[in-house]
Amino acid sequence: MRQIKFRAWDIEEKKWIYLGMSSMLAISDDGHLRQFYPTEQGHGHKEYPRPYVLMQYTGLHDKNGKEIYEGDILDGVFAPGPEAVTFEYGRFSTKSGFDLAKAMVIGNIYENPELLNV
Repeated sequence: MRQIKFRAWDIEEKKWIYLGMSSMLAISDDGHLRQFYPTEQGHGHKEYPRPYVLMQYTGLHDKNGKEIYEGDILDGVFAPGPEAVTFEYGRFSTKSGFDLAKAMVIGNIYENPELLNV
């Protein structure tokens, strides 16, 4: 069974928040993240007052053992240059596909967008 994890990109602060499996997540219409989690008293919640973008863990690791998330940029794909991991049609992929034995996370679309223009 694939482990369910998310990370959220803080658009204003330009940093990541990693969110585990025990959380329930919601994004409001204005892009604000709400996290709900179990506590001894029942449940708790935390609201993040800025816009975030959620990305899901694919359940896969690159050739170096690094977790691959939606939005990561992979080198070693079946294309002449790096490509971003997307979730489309019910699956994670890049435009040309990738070989896990060769693929390596070299960045992501928020911190390293220039890698896609190589």
